[in-house]
Amino acid sequence: MRALLAPLWARSDLNVYMVLSSLVIHILGLTSTVFVMLVYGRYLSHGVDSTLYTLTTGALVGICVEMFLRRARFKIASSLCAVESRKLSEKVSHTLLNARSGALQSHLNSAADGGTTTWLERIGQAVSPQPVLALLDMPFALLLLAVLFALAWQLALCVLLVVVVLLVMLGVSSHRMKSITSDHQTNQGKYNVLLKNAELTEAVRINNAQDWLAERVADGSGESRLSRHNLQLQQEKMQSQVRNATVFMSVFVISVGAALSVHGELNFGVLIGANILSARLIMLISQPIQQMPM
Repeated sequence: MRALLAPLWARSDLNVYMVLSSLVIHILGLTSTVFVMLVYGRYLSHGVDSTLYTLTTGALVGICVEMFLRRARFKIASSLCAVESRKLSEKVSHTLLNARSGALQSHLNSAADGGTTTWLERIGQAVSPQPVLALLDMPFALLLLAVLFALAWQLALCVLLVVVVLLVMLGVSSHRMKSITSDHQTNQGKYNVLLKNAELTEAVRINNAQDWLAERVADGSGESRLSRHNLQLQQEKMQSQVRNATVFMSVFVISVGAALSVHGELNFGVLIGANILSARLIMLISQPIQQMPM
């Protein structure tokens, strides 16, 4: 976690820009919600075409500015992550070059590791813009929740209930994901070691170990495929939880909102806008949790 947060604090000037741009991005992210609410509340009620033209133009401008800011923020995050990834790679290289030979070979040849290359690959995958930006965006879910409470506290409570249940489910799945990922890395490390041994054809023939090594390679390949299959199943399970939570929440919001609209306590445009906000809220809180195992 400390390595993941490190790029955010690498340059104070760029960090201020990233935080401020994130705030503006999520404020502009409300454009579609406000647009829908105003179209249903103003245009459909009065039918003035100029109102629709103005709303559409403003919505398009807001969406374009949001896209530009997201692209600029991603480029800055990429540069910061590249610097941090290089620092971590240099630390790994320094440790390897200064380690005792016996301890180093023992660790590199262990089944749970894939060697120096695997270490550096894991660093590059973990310290990347996507998880950093997802973590930076997560607190802004509170902004969307506050807007929901301002629009209709009844709908906000429904959304909050679904979000809490989803967080619990994703927390359990994420913990399980770490265990499965560790097993897969161990099995993959064993398989890589066996493949390296299989490349030593002369030594294998001299020791008459062809059949033994071929059997081990086949077993290692099967274990690696099985662990990868389990990893993919767990990933699909987490994605399915997010999809199901989004669907259930939409049903709750529409049901409660429709009842409030019939009794005159809620505008139909607000109902549609709240449904859009709830889906965006789910996305903000689910992305970082799904990427935490990496």
